[in-house]
Amino acid sequence: MSMLSTVKTALNSGSVIIVAADKSASGIVKVLAIYMDKDKKCYSKEVVSKEKTIKYIEGKIDFFTIDSETEELTPVSVVSRHREKYLRTDADEESEDNLGELPSVLLMETIIDLHIQ
Repeated sequence: MSMLSTVKTALNSGSVIIVAADKSASGIVKVLAIYMDKDKKCYSKEVVSKEKTIKYIEGKIDFFTIDSETEELTPVSVVSRHREKYLRTDADEESEDNLGELPSVLLMETIIDLHIQ
C-alpha cells in the first residue's frame, strides 16, 4: 500500500495525523493536524494546542505522525512522568515530548494552503 493510501485510510477511519509541531524550551506548544471532516466530507487542518491534543488522545481519538524514513504511520501516545504529560511516539522513560522530526506549523500550513489553491 502506498503512503498516500495508508494516510487516506487512516483519515477515513477517524484517525488524526500530526504533520507539524512547534516547540519551545519546555516542549511542544502546538501541532498541525489533518483529519476527515465528517460534516463537510473533506480533509481539514487545524492548529491544536498540546493540551487539547492530549485531551483528544485520552478521549480515544487515534493520532499518528508519519515517519520520514519509513513513510509509515507511527502512533502518538500520552505518557505521564512526574505529574506532567508528554506527547510521544515511543515508550522510553524520557520526560519530554517526542514526535520525531516534524516541520514547523507555519511552514506546513503554507504548503497545504498553496496546494489547495
